[in-house]
Amino acid sequence: MKKILIAGGSGLVGTHLADHLQKKGFHINILSRSKKPELSYDSYVWDIQKSYIDPKAFEGVDYLINLSGASIAGKAWTAARKEVILQSRLQSTMLLFEYIKKNNIKLEKFICASATGYYGSKTQEKIFEETDPPAKDFLGKVCEQWEAAACRFQQLNIPTVRIRTGVVLAKEAGALPKLLKPFQYYAGAVLGKGSQYFPWIHIDDICGIYEKALSDSQVDGVYNAVAPEHINNRQMTKVIAQVLGKRVWLPPVPAFVLKWILGDQALLIMEGSRISVDKIVKAGYQFQFKTFQKALTDLTH
Repeated sequence: MKKILIAGGSGLVGTHLADHLQKKGFHINILSRSKKPELSYDSYVWDIQKSYIDPKAFEGVDYLINLSGASIAGKAWTAARKEVILQSRLQSTMLLFEYIKKNNIKLEKFICASATGYYGSKTQEKIFEETDPPAKDFLGKVCEQWEAAACRFQQLNIPTVRIRTGVVLAKEAGALPKLLKPFQYYAGAVLGKGSQYFPWIHIDDICGIYEKALSDSQVDGVYNAVAPEHINNRQMTKVIAQVLGKRVWLPPVPAFVLKWILGDQALLIMEGSRISVDKIVKAGYQFQFKTFQKALTDLTH
């Protein structure tokens, strides 16, 4: 039985991924800020600020997955918050790297989360591929530095995979409940121009892509992880209304209103481009949820 250590394993993706991989026969350890005795897998404490990792966490571990990082949503992007978003990713990745290097731990593979924010928060006609350069905006710079830290694992001869993830849709938490709430109160509307794309992925597919990266030795380097369908906000609004059986009667929400309510975070919903998944598909991954309508139907029924 192969053993996987998941850093940041108590978040939305981490909990789903741990359950998914455990059902596939892997032994799961997670690193968290506190012990999680209620879980069906082993949890170990780490303290990034104190550069501490419970040494038992790495015993017998074959693979390491790093999902750590402060949420980019929910709090205003003040200068201090932006620094937290960046440093939470860099410090966690570097702590893992230094610990593995110091203790000469041999791993079969290291997999690190990244984000499609790498390509920037701007709506463009271009379909972005893994070979495209990082954007010069806040999220682009965060992802660039985050991935650079992850690539240091290659110095230890550890195969390294970076997963550039879109917005993960899950039933109980994350972006989906926030997307649906206005429609449930008959207040759903197109946001801004409506032409901005929404790179999303079903929780089951992001777990499947991580499993693919673990089990296939040919999967190496960087991969985009979004659904194959390109859908913009106007199209998405129509699908949500249809699946929920609601009517969209309000006019589009002007961009300046979104900016007033959300500040810099408005970029997350006002802008968005298409992202290619040709690379992971060519590697052999088969998506379970290719369309937003199928994903939404699954997650709401």
